[in-house]
Amino acid sequence: MSKSNSIGLLLLCLLAFTTVGNSQALSGKIKESQHFAFYSDYWINLHHFLYQMAKGDQKKHLQEDGNALIDIGDNGIIRVLSNEETSLLHTAVKYYRENLISKSLLFQLDSMRLWLQQHEAGRPISDTSYSAAFTQVLNDFIPVYSSRFWENHDAQNRKILDLYFETILDLEGPVTTRLGELAGLEWPDTVFRVDLTTYANWAGAYTQEHPTINVFISTLDPLSDDPAFVETVFHEGSHIIFSRFSAFRSDIFHMSKAMDIEFPKHLWHASQFYLCGRLVQDGLAEKGEDYALIMDRKHVFPEYNTSALREILEAYYQGDVDMEKTIRALLMNLE
Repeated sequence: MSKSNSIGLLLLCLLAFTTVGNSQALSGKIKESQHFAFYSDYWINLHHFLYQMAKGDQKKHLQEDGNALIDIGDNGIIRVLSNEETSLLHTAVKYYRENLISKSLLFQLDSMRLWLQQHEAGRPISDTSYSAAFTQVLNDFIPVYSSRFWENHDAQNRKILDLYFETILDLEGPVTTRLGELAGLEWPDTVFRVDLTTYANWAGAYTQEHPTINVFISTLDPLSDDPAFVETVFHEGSHIIFSRFSAFRSDIFHMSKAMDIEFPKHLWHASQFYLCGRLVQDGLAEKGEDYALIMDRKHVFPEYNTSALREILEAYYQGDVDMEKTIRALLMNLE
């Protein structure tokens, strides 16, 4: 790297720091409700950006469903990067491709998010807990991400939350209370962290439960620019009450064993999608909005999304049938 290029990169880095400071786009909380604290975190967004640049599974999954990521200009920005910026991007993506994308964001990189959340936005990291090479890659990419991408990513996260935060506040009480009743496990009196990230995993949203619960939602998923964002927040949050400790999920396991039926691995999750979706659907209907469930729009668990199982779950949702009879009926009607 030439001396002039080094000076230019240093100036770019300093400008990036100033931009971050002036816009107050630091790693921090945007808004908080009774159960959710919403963040637009610099390092979490940078991490997901590089992960998706290296793997591309979120884009591919959407394409398979005939959809596409919301365009906020990232591809155009990449095309006009300087040679030096392009080199830094390629180096970072190469590191992710060779070292990280073989690992699941949900199951294998859960501790990494805690580490990333500890560091200040746009400032070099000195901690080399994961490896000196990883820390160096992140630090080298700071000036590019800060000056070229972060402002747009942060703005997109805040825009989506601003669109639907009041609706979340309005529905939060009745939805969380009723979901607890349906799951057979009371929604805890705590505040969960929700990281809004432009990019996420292949599904566009996921929840890590260990060592602490943390929801991640892609604001570039087309269903985020839509009331489906509200359902996503409640669905991801409700993983804590549809856990293995919930009566609903536990009864599926024990009852299938007693009935000598092969355990339906995703029946509990499909039921969670339906029940949470119906609560949001009814809540939005009271506001005069027509709303279609995510499980229908994204074709989630089609093997369980049958007319017979929906009829059983709807009766349970309406309070016409208790949990035990509902689960027995669901198991007997598996196709």
